[in-house]
Amino acid sequence: MGFALTVVYIVLTIISPEQFGPEWAHYHALQYLAGIIFVVSLPNILSQPYLKSSIQTYLLLGLFAAIALSEIANGWFGGVLIDWQEFSPSAAIFFFVVANVTTIRRLKVVTLAAIASSMVLVVEALCGYYGGYRGDMFVLHDYLYSHDEIVGDIFRLRGVGFLNDPNDLAQILLIALPLLFITWQRRRLVYNSLFVLVPACVLLWAIYLTHSRGALIGLAVLALMAARERLGTTASAVLTGGLVFGMMALDFTGGRGISASEGADRLEAWASGLELFKGAPIFGVGFGNFADLNGITAHNSFVLSLAELGLLGSIIWVALLVTTTMSLNSIVDSFEKSETMTGGHKETLPTAAEHGEQEIVSATASAHDNAFPLEGETTDSSAVELRAAGNMPLTVEEGLFSEGDLNHDGLAATTAAEHGGEEIASATTSAHDNAFSLDGKTTDSTAVEPRATSSTPPPAVEELLSGADLNHDGWADTTTATGTSMDVGNKIDAPDRFVVPKQWVIVMRLALISFMATSWFLSRTYSSTMYLILGLTTATVALDGADTGFHGSRRWVLFTLAIHAAMVLFIYAVVRLRH
Repeated sequence: MGFALTVVYIVLTIISPEQFGPEWAHYHALQYLAGIIFVVSLPNILSQPYLKSSIQTYLLLGLFAAIALSEIANGWFGGVLIDWQEFSPSAAIFFFVVANVTTIRRLKVVTLAAIASSMVLVVEALCGYYGGYRGDMFVLHDYLYSHDEIVGDIFRLRGVGFLNDPNDLAQILLIALPLLFITWQRRRLVYNSLFVLVPACVLLWAIYLTHSRGALIGLAVLALMAARERLGTTASAVLTGGLVFGMMALDFTGGRGISASEGADRLEAWASGLELFKGAPIFGVGFGNFADLNGITAHNSFVLSLAELGLLGSIIWVALLVTTTMSLNSIVDSFEKSETMTGGHKETLPTAAEHGEQEIVSATASAHDNAFPLEGETTDSSAVELRAAGNMPLTVEEGLFSEGDLNHDGLAATTAAEHGGEEIASATTSAHDNAFSLDGKTTDSTAVEPRATSSTPPPAVEELLSGADLNHDGWADTTTATGTSMDVGNKIDAPDRFVVPKQWVIVMRLALISFMATSWFLSRTYSSTMYLILGLTTATVALDGADTGFHGSRRWVLFTLAIHAAMVLFIYAVVRLRH
């Protein structure tokens, strides 16, 4: 129930109830829906282990505290509840997604729901742009200025609600663009053309019609990062430069220039942000007060947080992005290390057998090895170890496995009937191993050491499995050549991680990069867009079960402080050079 309502909440947040009439803005429908979801999802929120251990959870709660302190420090105690009420609908997306997206299937559903909602909004906006359907709602009639004089006009696509600014619409479409590729399937040209490439072209056209200068830069950064892995830094930089030149030739900005003189108002806003920060460096001038004190917004999410929330809030805000990016990078690095070790070039899962080929390897236990019982019988001091040829991993491709082929972790279950060979989970015994239970019986001082990376399995795709596929520990049973179940219990030969395909992790990272690139030119510190992508990426990390190294490590703190200081110095240098 909580998951279904979370999907509805995301859809309504993007398409906005306000498009059904301006009176909906006064109904606070999303806030009431958020309250219902919170009550329904409370068991998941309290029981979700990653939500309670995630560094992002505590950072977001810290951001709530920083918002409160920004008002208290400026003497407005009553503003705390008002600010929390304004910020909560955005932050709630993060908590709902992380609490309720507990399987890969759910992650895909939520991601596709966000993409579909964006596509619905695009179709409505294009109907308004070309057909006049509710044109006033979805099309902004803007003007071109030169030396404070109107020299022309321009029509720009926009959304509704928090996306009513063309720049906001362009930002969320740039995030949806890489997310489309979670549905990409190898060697399926027709499918990919219909469900990936065509929607991508529609999104690109809609982004073009927003005529957002920030979107132009964001698209360039997205192209650079997407091409860099395959083409290398130099080639991708050249390609990106050509792309930018082509977009400028096509009048991507609609006649709005990109230069220091054209961006003078933004630089002035940055300078004002630094002055406000100097006046209240610790707690800031107060949540939502920048525009009231400066006349216009900061046109930079970092400057906005720095001025309104001070050092406390801006460091927490930067840390949210830094820790999430580091987590995704850690997972991608693990994939690449695995590929290097196996010599492969695809996302892989370390498993006990290579698909379709097995090799029986005889092994004699050493003198110090002891026997262990199976099915009530005890082996002698020698044993036969059966393992896969080369211990090669299985390739993760959607549609490769049937439902019965997946274990509790979404990994391939090793069965002799499916692969046409004989395989028994290999186990070695030694005097120093710990005891483990087999069918309710416990061995003596010798034991088989499982190869699992943790004592409990990471989150998995339970919906893909039937109860018969799982043993009492939640792992898929291994099967002998005769089809007889040999339950070796307690996760013997349990596969390692990599539950989430590498392709998904990469597109999530690209979506996050798209947000960060565009937020440098937009004041979207508290927008729903940021906390939607943070929720999706954090859920991805949780499902992968990766050890991101945050527990007991303070490396992310040093990175955050260094990046924060570098951005302050950069803003200061740009402002000084301008003056």
